[in-house]
Amino acid sequence: YDDPDYPGVYFSQNGGITWEERNYGITNFNILCLNQAPDNPNVLFLGCGFVQNNANIFKTENGGEFWIPLGIIQYAEVYDIETPSYLSNYLCAATDNGVYESYDGGNTWTCTLEKNCLDLEISGNYVYALCISFNEYSLYRKIYSSSGLWELVKSFSLNPLFSLVQKGKIEINGNSIYLLLRGLGLWKSSDGGQTWG
Repeated sequence: YDDPDYPGVYFSQNGGITWEERNYGITNFNILCLNQAPDNPNVLFLGCGFVQNNANIFKTENGGEFWIPLGIIQYAEVYDIETPSYLSNYLCAATDNGVYESYDGGNTWTCTLEKNCLDLEISGNYVYALCISFNEYSLYRKIYSSSGLWELVKSFSLNPLFSLVQKGKIEINGNSIYLLLRGLGLWKSSDGGQTWG
């Protein structure tokens, strides 16, 4: 929610005509992302900016009636949180200082890719990470159920001026991967990332 006077999570059951607060348990209102589990609309994850001695990832299992903190990723702005299922203990978080993974439901987090990550997407057995540096976008992937290494799928040269406004988005549908890149437009691969156009 963008209004600085009323930060938090709001819920509407009538297409946005009326809204109600769903903030109980949230202690960090520097909110950057809100993500829903793919197979349960009542399970949501909240990503926040870093505030000293405060959690920056929260989870609800009842549609926002109550939020629980999932720990602190030190000095990180959390831009995205993904999980393959609400029953899974695997979570992946995109932050400005790396991609963090948890295999215990968010109790502990480990940085496995030290890149400024803008967006994540889980498709099949893979988790994809769209990252940005001073002069390029980079798309990485790894098998999320393993402790294996990230592999570079594709990099895109970038005018350094656009890196100051960090925007990028991944969408995946089967073998088709779509990347919306600030300064470079829309890119698509129809073969799982082998060729792009």
